[in-house]
Amino acid sequence: MSRKTTIYTLPILLLSLVLGYLCVTPPLKKKSDKYISLKVPLIEVKVVDSYVRTGEPVKQGDLLFSLESPTVNKNLWLTLDEISNTKKQILALQQEKKALLRILKNDHPKTLNSSLDTKMKSAIENEMQDIRKSFNEKEQALKYQLDDLREDEKYWRSLKESLIILAPKDGKISHLKVKKGDYLEAETVIAQLIPK
Repeated sequence: MSRKTTIYTLPILLLSLVLGYLCVTPPLKKKSDKYISLKVPLIEVKVVDSYVRTGEPVKQGDLLFSLESPTVNKNLWLTLDEISNTKKQILALQQEKKALLRILKNDHPKTLNSSLDTKMKSAIENEMQDIRKSFNEKEQALKYQLDDLREDEKYWRSLKESLIILAPKDGKISHLKVKKGDYLEAETVIAQLIPK
């Protein structure tokens, strides 16, 4: 073999060896790929029940832990109470508007039906229009408040749902770190799951 052929052949041979090794060798797993950490949501909680033990196999969707949070329960209850009160305020406002307009109409039935006193009729109609506008603005503000409260309700309900910890995949429980009755800070690792 000539020296030129050897110079070109050697890199090609090395490249083919490296590629062959990469194709045959499985990728290295990081240590963090071996486990799935099961964590407490973004709030402090109490472990109500633990349905698994270390080494126990689990299937995806199995109930692993039940947690509770007085903060979530209290805020959800307060939000639902505020929603109820806001709905009542809207209804009361609508009824008050109807009653006020009815009184105004009943106090001046002849003026409103007559074409003789146009100044008085116009003044009464303007007053009724102002009442409608004022009440509609108040009602709209309450409806915006109600929309915000409904968003709060969704948030607290989603947090409440996150207090039920299910197995994300089939696997085996490893490093169980809690027991029934434990109080845990936000994002504490409860256990680790070794996926199949």
